[in-house]
Amino acid sequence: MFSKVKFKSAGILCIAIAGCITSSCILPSLTSTTLIQPQKSFMLGQGNHGPYKAYVQNGKKDTITIYQRLINGDTIGVVKLQPNGNIVLKVARDTQAIFENASSKTISIKIKLYGDTNLSMNYENIKNP
Repeated sequence: MFSKVKFKSAGILCIAIAGCITSSCILPSLTSTTLIQPQKSFMLGQGNHGPYKAYVQNGKKDTITIYQRLINGDTIGVVKLQPNGNIVLKVARDTQAIFENASSKTISIKIKLYGDTNLSMNYENIKNP
């Protein structure tokens, strides 16, 4: 009978550890619905930060341009995300993800982050060439 008690305790401990892993004890997460005004960009992560993965879903109104800006200023991975479209961004350490709304309407995007969630977030006007 004593060995059954030990086995049950070990089983509960395994379930607790598995629950901790799946509930983001190891990988922090952050969920956000972000509004981006017309002719504005939303920038996520600037300066020193760790890598993260962003699951992005565009709203129903307009296409959004998404790209990444490396620490040296170069841009990579330019993507046009259609209304209701989804994408997964893998963002490297010290790289900024930029979501650009060139439309005349406010748009909404949903973002779920995993990894480094201590990121700066700001808006700026779209720079026209």
